[in-house]
Amino acid sequence: MEVPVSGGLPYGIAIAPNGLVWFTLLNSGDIGSYDPTARTFHITKAPYEGVSADLLTVSPNGTVWFTDSQGSRVIGFDPATETFASFTISNSRTYPDAIIASADGTVWFDEILGNDVGELNPVSGEIARFTIPTPNSSPSSLAIGTDGSIWFTEAAGGKIGRLNPSTGNISEYSPSGSSLSYPIGIALGAGGAVWFAEHFGNTIDEFNTSDESFKTYPVPTEFGSPHGVALDSSGDVWFAEHVGNKIGVLWAGNHTITEYPIPTAFSLTQLVAVDGQGRVWFAEESGDRIGYFGEVTAPGAAPGYTMGYLELALLLVVIVIASFVLVGGRIAEWRMSHHSHQVSFKLISEMVPFDM
Repeated sequence: MEVPVSGGLPYGIAIAPNGLVWFTLLNSGDIGSYDPTARTFHITKAPYEGVSADLLTVSPNGTVWFTDSQGSRVIGFDPATETFASFTISNSRTYPDAIIASADGTVWFDEILGNDVGELNPVSGEIARFTIPTPNSSPSSLAIGTDGSIWFTEAAGGKIGRLNPSTGNISEYSPSGSSLSYPIGIALGAGGAVWFAEHFGNTIDEFNTSDESFKTYPVPTEFGSPHGVALDSSGDVWFAEHVGNKIGVLWAGNHTITEYPIPTAFSLTQLVAVDGQGRVWFAEESGDRIGYFGEVTAPGAAPGYTMGYLELALLLVVIVIASFVLVGGRIAEWRMSHHSHQVSFKLISEMVPFDM
């Protein structure tokens, strides 16, 4: 088994249709997968010089697509054949970043310095670009609507945008008389709701496409700096607190926010992804780990979650305040109260072998 790279800086994270968890390693330029059933890692190195693997997505056919910001490329990897395909999208450094694949296999990406949303036909290799009306807007995240429209955030532009692929028209939205405070992560919910995080504003926001109104929900932790956003099957909005070092959730039922501290200090977690079993996965850029919350039975109004850590480090030391420690499995359980309900946590950690 190929094993993780120490100091690889895991960053992007996505779930494949078969349940594999894919992630990028910023420092090494590799991509990796984790099999939650077999509990095994596999690291794959792209056969190109100077690759910087940033964000990634998995298309419905299982192809893993990721952006190479340094090389201004979009790269595809087919796990079935273990082959790569590289598409140079610019001869200059346009810094492709977010990436997502539609149901028909079309690959969409944004270019932070290019100030556009790009469309790649992976069969023909044809690339189309749609320029964002606001100059230097720094597009930062993408989501696909049920109607095929492409939604994105404009971090520097202080807006969210919608691209109509049929016409090429882009519409931009911001609160009346003001701008958004560095919007980054974005996800789409039921009833036309667009959810996104204001990184500097420290809020999770909801945009109603029917009346074009905005609602904001403040993150309890001051300077939490929410980043990546993902929805589960219940419509709950999960997000990573880049500075607050927590995973948060805005419950769909009552629109209150619960936060769960990440045990690794200063993990610099930025992105989250939800799998078919409701587990919320995240990557720790400075912790060399990926982790997850898994649903468990717990008393109270809000669900409980099991946090699991899949170590990418040579040596793992887990420190927990608990009533007991089971050495063999490094499992500790404790109960803590959060607001008006009790939540039961389980912290599970594993060593990952390395070839030396």
